[in-house]
Amino acid sequence: VAFRSEFGRPERNCARMLELVVQAAANGAGWVCFPEVALQGYHTDVKLMAEQAEPLDGLLLGQLRQAASTHSIVVSFGLALRLPDGRVINSVTHIGRDGELLGDPRCSGKVHVCPGVEQEMFAKPTAEESWSVVDLGFAQVGSVVCYDAEFPESSRALALAGADVILMCFATGRMDSTGHLATSPADWAVEVQRYAPAIAYTNRVFVVGCNHAGDVVDDLGVATMAEHPVGATHRWPGYCFALGPDGRTLAETQRDSNVEEIIYADLDPTLLARWREGIGDMRRYRRPETYTRIAASVSLAHAYPHHKL
Repeated sequence: VAFRSEFGRPERNCARMLELVVQAAANGAGWVCFPEVALQGYHTDVKLMAEQAEPLDGLLLGQLRQAASTHSIVVSFGLALRLPDGRVINSVTHIGRDGELLGDPRCSGKVHVCPGVEQEMFAKPTAEESWSVVDLGFAQVGSVVCYDAEFPESSRALALAGADVILMCFATGRMDSTGHLATSPADWAVEVQRYAPAIAYTNRVFVVGCNHAGDVVDDLGVATMAEHPVGATHRWPGYCFALGPDGRTLAETQRDSNVEEIIYADLDPTLLARWREGIGDMRRYRRPETYTRIAASVSLAHAYPHHKL
């Protein structure tokens, strides 16, 4: 779902999510996905985000669990999640067809928490809360949250853990990856389509991406940033997509429109078998003993010796 999430309005957002769950199920979907922090809206008010963080036994989560059970559909969505130890993480949660929370642990936290206010709002997940692959009943699914998707190690870790599908939950596209304001909703579609197909291809997995949509007014004054002062209207691009394990686009929303929208895609498991045959199964022929630098911490000066930093 390219979802229009309002800033700091979890009850209102949950009500809309419930409507879309019903709509998706009525149209034959077995799995419906919503973007990063869809429940609370992706705002920047540290105190409010902490207050609105949803616990695993929370009322709104309970409503979504009931909807999943009633309509026999798997529901995956991003939210600010309060863990039993009090930490708040930027998480993706999966609800099974029976309404039960899936996975162990029952969350998948954003590992690459963005510098700045996001690090004030969200704790970094522990190793056990990172890169979890969840059995949704029809596929093994791993999740990356927004900035995580731009690190190839993220998707590789999930693929090596057995993921057949990588779900990318975004709250992005108002600006490009270097912080310049977007000129059109299509800008972000062009950007993500440069790297997401490569992730699908090099890991031989399906990739499903969902993002925030619509023009959202910051009527509570909680989504301030340099480019968006208090009370501004934020234009989310709303681009969603599904890619095959060969990197081809199976379905996508409109690139030049940012309206809320649902797309439907069939993830045919025979495609996985087709693209994992022989030397196509690149995971099988990896040489991890030669990849030690990937996990090493290096300084920028070492990484870019020819640049003046």
